[in-house]
Amino acid sequence: MQMREEIQPGWMVVDRTGEEVGKVLRADAQGIELDIDGRDVHVPTSSLAEVETGRVELTATRGELLRGSAEPVEVPLLDLPR
Repeated sequence: MQMREEIQPGWMVVDRTGEEVGKVLRADAQGIELDIDGRDVHVPTSSLAEVETGRVELTATRGELLRGSAEPVEVPLLDLPR
C-alpha cells in the first residue's frame, strides 16, 4: 500500500461497498477532501481503508460520509441460514 501522503487530486474514491463516491480534490497528512454531490467532504486518514495508484477505498459508506460520520465503524457479520 502506498503512503497516504502520495494521494493525488483526481484519484477515484470508493466507499466500503465499492460504490464510486467522488474524486480527490486535495490530500494531506490529515486526510482527503472530495466532492460528493456538490458538497466538499473531509475524510480523515483513519477512514482510508486502502490506497493504490489512482484509487482510494474508504471504511465508510456514501451515506455515512454525507451525514458526517466518516469514522471507522465495525460491521457485524450476519449469521445467515444455509
